[in-house]
Amino acid sequence: MQELSFKNKLNKILENISIYNKYLWLLPILYGIIFVAIYGVNVIFWDEWDLVRLYDYFEQNGWFNISSIKMLFSQHNEHRILFPRLIMLISHKLTHFNVKICMFITQMMVIAVYGTCIRYFKKQREICTGSSDDFVMILFVLLSGIACFSSTQYENFLWGFQVTFYMGIFAAVMSIYYFYTYILYNSEKYVILSLVFGFIASFSCLQGLAVWLVIIILAIICLISGNKSIIKKIIPYILIGLVCFFLYFYKWKLPAYRPITKMFLLLTEFFLSSLGSMYTGVYSRLTVLFGGITVLFSGILLLLIFNRKLIKETLFPVGLIGFSYAGLFLISVGRAGLGIGWSNASRYRSLSILSYIGIVMIIYQLFILKNKNEKIITFAKIKITGRVFVLIMAVLTILLLLGNFKGLSMSKVNSNYIKEKMGIIQNYENQPIEKIKLWDTMNTYEDAYTLITKLKKYKLNVFSNVNSSYSEIPNIRLNGLKRIELNQYVGIQQHSFLWDNNFVYTGDAWAIDYISQKEYTQIYMNVNNKLYRTADQLFSPDVAKAFKNNHYKNVRLSFSFSISNLNIGENLFSAIVILNDGLSYYETVLIKIYKDENGGISFERNQ
Repeated sequence: MQELSFKNKLNKILENISIYNKYLWLLPILYGIIFVAIYGVNVIFWDEWDLVRLYDYFEQNGWFNISSIKMLFSQHNEHRILFPRLIMLISHKLTHFNVKICMFITQMMVIAVYGTCIRYFKKQREICTGSSDDFVMILFVLLSGIACFSSTQYENFLWGFQVTFYMGIFAAVMSIYYFYTYILYNSEKYVILSLVFGFIASFSCLQGLAVWLVIIILAIICLISGNKSIIKKIIPYILIGLVCFFLYFYKWKLPAYRPITKMFLLLTEFFLSSLGSMYTGVYSRLTVLFGGITVLFSGILLLLIFNRKLIKETLFPVGLIGFSYAGLFLISVGRAGLGIGWSNASRYRSLSILSYIGIVMIIYQLFILKNKNEKIITFAKIKITGRVFVLIMAVLTILLLLGNFKGLSMSKVNSNYIKEKMGIIQNYENQPIEKIKLWDTMNTYEDAYTLITKLKKYKLNVFSNVNSSYSEIPNIRLNGLKRIELNQYVGIQQHSFLWDNNFVYTGDAWAIDYISQKEYTQIYMNVNNKLYRTADQLFSPDVAKAFKNNHYKNVRLSFSFSISNLNIGENLFSAIVILNDGLSYYETVLIKIYKDENGGISFERNQ
């Protein structure tokens, strides 16, 4: 009786939780949106500078002509990113190059992938039990959601340009899903959708081309399992796939700086490290081991699928695993020659995560849905073999969660690093050469200067709300704000400034809002009664630790000023700190910087 009572209580708890089932699946989506809102920075970064060139080309030559279409189709490294370029350019035209919008576009695609996973779980639940919902299914849905929105792939989420990479993944997932539904229901609308998404995947990134090979392999698996009708169904995929390959590689050139690796051991290590990095976030022998375990585990599951004749039901998760491995293999071939460290790139983990999602789906199909008459399935009702597989999946899930926490930590560093670039871009006329060359495609200082000038010309990105000169801000910004007189020590001191032959710049500089004991909203540098932007709110855990106040974790700033723009004689520097109430500000102590006729520099604090 006691055992029955326990089971009744457990079932009652699960039934009570199930009331909220229709809301629980939203949690990963909220996490993803909040993640981008907090850590996303609207500053052009890395490959996005190539889009500045393209944007300027379109503005100069027109948006709707043959030459513009050719530019959309042109290579970017080894990729042809026709559809991502189109989406990003339209977004940038409408939003003045707000790259954070592209981050949210990526999140919309992640939501679509997650939604497709939910559809698969629901479909299989309905087929096997006649019920569309239960707590265990929601639990597996949440596992796929945790993977989809894991911050271990922070580069794809926080770099606007990574729309290109994730669009290839999104479109491939959709193509594989609609191929699965086409086989399941034999409806022409599904084959059309599958082909369309396959075409989009092919011209989003090189890895997207792998979708055709994966679908053909899925068809071969179906044929081996006895489904002879698959031969006719696969013909359009072969034809469209061949067209995509021809168009993609027509006049395609291998980038000189992308050495192809043919060394088997290096390829294998790179591949397994890329796969396992979603668990560890770093390269190590343990990472390679986890990648190997994932491959072995998925291989065993595939054998069980064959043994239990569940090929048709599991085509989608098998396709996810296949595309994950195919994409990572292509990356390994093209990147392993650059060094094993590249295997740890966060952006590749979006492909790795597909293998985990596929494993979760197969385990749900093999061991959770075995008894078609059960409405609520507990762990005790799963056979010993199934329990082992579920426990292995649980271990992989814990490791993935740990990788997520590592990703969160790296996201803070990434956000802080990009924020610092904002001040460099906005004050580019006063920056050292080594700072203004922000990305490899900026071949020279002049090239970098020209690209940033184009941003200013079209009032894009960090210049979209600037109505004055390149860096100077009119003092009218302080009109209406109450000036607060402060005598407390702050981190803008004489020792905060350094200099070289060309620039005066801040070293270990920070500012604190003593009034509210909270983070400030903006810091400007006052140079001879003219205000200039700084790169502010930079990560400063040492300051927070010293003052034992967590509010001070983002109070560091960065600023540089060309010596050639200083006056001969006395120059006054101070920081204007806008308080978080938006109604008041204070000015730090004045620093006198003297410049002699030979360009020599000396400092004096104003008492």
